[in-house]
Amino acid sequence: MLRVSFLCLLLGAATGQAQDRTGLKTSVAVDLVGEYGTKAGSQANDKFVPRSVEMMFYAPVDHLFDARVSAAAHQENGQAMFEVHEAYISSDKMVDGVKWRMGQFFLGFGRLNRFHQHEWPFISVPKVQSTFFDDEGLFDSGVEVSYLTPLPFFLDVTAGMSNGYVYGHAHNAGTKPISPLAWMHLKSFFSLGALDFQPGLSLVQHTASDGTARSLAGFDLTGKLRKGKVLRFFWQSEMWQRSYTAAGGSEEISTGAYFYPQYGFDNGITLGMRVDYLTVNSLRDASGKKVVNSESALVPQLGYRPSEFSNLRLAYRFEQKELQPQAAESNEVVEFQITYMLGAHPAHDF
Repeated sequence: MLRVSFLCLLLGAATGQAQDRTGLKTSVAVDLVGEYGTKAGSQANDKFVPRSVEMMFYAPVDHLFDARVSAAAHQENGQAMFEVHEAYISSDKMVDGVKWRMGQFFLGFGRLNRFHQHEWPFISVPKVQSTFFDDEGLFDSGVEVSYLTPLPFFLDVTAGMSNGYVYGHAHNAGTKPISPLAWMHLKSFFSLGALDFQPGLSLVQHTASDGTARSLAGFDLTGKLRKGKVLRFFWQSEMWQRSYTAAGGSEEISTGAYFYPQYGFDNGITLGMRVDYLTVNSLRDASGKKVVNSESALVPQLGYRPSEFSNLRLAYRFEQKELQPQAAESNEVVEFQITYMLGAHPAHDF
């Protein structure tokens, strides 16, 4: 009943926008995804479904504060769910060079985690993202502060802390952690000719109520080359190392990464290739010898983006899992995606 009431409230707000004079803007983002296995025994669901339908509302509150609310409907294990993703107030007008936000939001570290899933440049979730964080990304309630340092080069420092009662996607209140979820993200900017890059460094720490501890360090790099209105070349990558200690268990060290270059043509067609890799560095056999293991994927992708409001993608995902001395296992999946936006959408920094 609460979910239905909240949905009606959001729809009512959208309907009343035409009479609004406060600068309120609304948008609806639809993410339709299909995946089909090409081999017998594939774990692909072999169907085309709405992965999410997200409604967003954002506006100035007054001369100092801005606010945003977003809620998404999606399916989990065949059940329809509706939940708030973001509900926060923010400001960049109180102190020069400082901006902050407080409430619930996607935590500001790495690259993928700072964007809604329908805004990602590819269809499926990289293995490092789903293993270390969550398919949708980590969001929680807390506070985050960013400071643009007065240095002769661009350096933006972001630090935040959230409740940490749950880590990842959950539909329960969780329990009070030993230490809250904390993160830091440093990002800079440089150009090589017409090619612009934004590198970033991230640290994430969390210790759950049962003693499960996570410590992550990551490097992200985004590059763009524009010619007129065409994004001629795009690069996005993240590399992460995680130290994970289960309650009363031994420490596990894992390393993962993805790399995604993309070329854009004048007619809105794009060609990209994502490379995924994940390994448990600390995995040992009974004799203490390192066990060779990895999960990797190659994902070529064809896209068509006629405007900023719609996107069509077709991809082929070849996955391979290796755990010696067992034989390597492979999986092949065809992916299809349509995303479209109704209404305006707030701009991103890069």
